[in-house]
Amino acid sequence: MAEVEQMVDWSLDRGMVTILDTHHEEWLDDEAAFSGGLERFKAIWTQIADRFKDKDHMLLFEIVNEPAHITIDQLNELYDEVFPIIRDSNPTRIVLMQGLSYGNPKWIVDNPTSLTIPDDDYIMLAFHRYDPWAYAGISPTQTNWTYDDDFATMTSWMDDIDSWSTTYNVSLYYGEFGVMNDQTADRGRDDWFTAHATEIASRGWGASVWNDGSGHLIFDYDDLSWVDDILWDLSKSNRCCWGGELTCGTVTSCKSVEDASFCSASWNNCVNSCSGKWCTNEKNGLSA
Repeated sequence: MAEVEQMVDWSLDRGMVTILDTHHEEWLDDEAAFSGGLERFKAIWTQIADRFKDKDHMLLFEIVNEPAHITIDQLNELYDEVFPIIRDSNPTRIVLMQGLSYGNPKWIVDNPTSLTIPDDDYIMLAFHRYDPWAYAGISPTQTNWTYDDDFATMTSWMDDIDSWSTTYNVSLYYGEFGVMNDQTADRGRDDWFTAHATEIASRGWGASVWNDGSGHLIFDYDDLSWVDDILWDLSKSNRCCWGGELTCGTVTSCKSVEDASFCSASWNNCVNSCSGKWCTNEKNGLSA
């Protein structure tokens, strides 16, 4: 618990929204074992809630991650038992709930009233989606994603969960999205991330892209490097394509090479197609 708290503090100290959850508790997410494990689960959350009760409001609690193998009655019982435990010591902390089917938003849309959601101003629905699974999931079989072919399918399910959110007045948190490393710029990866980031922002959702440091790689834990193109796709990079003769560290304004929109779209375009330099646009100039 002390190690978890240290990591939470590191995150909060950097001003980051931080989520603490119980993750893939297979001993509980089992219809046959659920009743025997619920008291243990309640004890875990009693300890978590008390330990972290004085943390900044930027710390959120997610009661259970991706439930899939219990019944809806059992899931509602779980929330009914654990939610009051959290509220006893954390009256205004945001608490995240998920539906079944690994948090897939389609389950919520197909079962709009099955999940019992308390009347509480500090609850959000969390969901996960790798869309479409054939492209974004493990061992993908779809090798290309394009706006023309796939964008409407993506916005359709987003519209559905948005409609549910409006009807039941529950805010949304898109807790996981991403693609495997198999998908590259040539396969439409950047368009996929850009489309998701744009739609998430326009809908006002909370969201987190999934990074595991390996198969879904955005930040490498070993060498502390970022996949710059994906940061750019998510509007989280301040890079631009410098086409001048000087190095990044000596120029004072961010210029770009001919056909700036293409060259500045990604590191790959800038360096490999435009012979530019992928520079960081900082307040007082550029640095490599």
